[in-house]
Amino acid sequence: MTVEEIQRRLNSLGFDAGPEDGKLGQRTRDAIRAFQKKHGLLPDGIIGPVTTGALTALTPTIPGASPPASPDGAGRPIHTLVWHCTATTEGQEFTLAQIDKMHRERGFSKIGYHKLIHLDGTVDEGRPESEIGAHVSGHNRGTIGYSYVGGVDAAGKAKDTRTAAQKATMTRLTEEAIKRNKLRAVLGHRDLSPDTDNDGVVEPHEWVKQCPCFNAISEYGALLR
Repeated sequence: MTVEEIQRRLNSLGFDAGPEDGKLGQRTRDAIRAFQKKHGLLPDGIIGPVTTGALTALTPTIPGASPPASPDGAGRPIHTLVWHCTATTEGQEFTLAQIDKMHRERGFSKIGYHKLIHLDGTVDEGRPESEIGAHVSGHNRGTIGYSYVGGVDAAGKAKDTRTAAQKATMTRLTEEAIKRNKLRAVLGHRDLSPDTDNDGVVEPHEWVKQCPCFNAISEYGALLR
């Protein structure tokens, strides 16, 4: 999406992005922040994949615009799948009930993930996808969050611990989610960390956490095409 299209969409929604000149100036940045704040997104003024998806979903009739994200069966627009890990030890199974308990202890009303993928590739349904999840602060609206069991080694360090069965299931679930919701992005939790140096790219030194401990963008990006 071009800056000009972003400005056009923001202006159509009542956010004053200024002239639609394709220049990402302060006025446009302020409009982006106002839009993000109103829609429950991280108000960082950066047009990342989640903000882009939200803009697209909310402005489907802009002339020449890209098509919007499709709402799910309950009508909630979903534009992005975010992959997570449970940050539990490699080879150690965790049940849905255990994850639900962990999340409730953190103050959530129930498990924050929408799906949980076990070591043998089987899947437990968590929070219904018709409900906004609790999986990425500032980015829960318009997204779904899936998690695999694992993510750290025996020493507690981040590691891609996915079994072959988990990888196969995760690819299948990603393909199904893309088709069902016409997703615009598939990300890892770490990719939604703040861009602290404001260069437009979330780099490893900016990751709040390493979850899901693999590069979801490169692994699943081709499935979006």
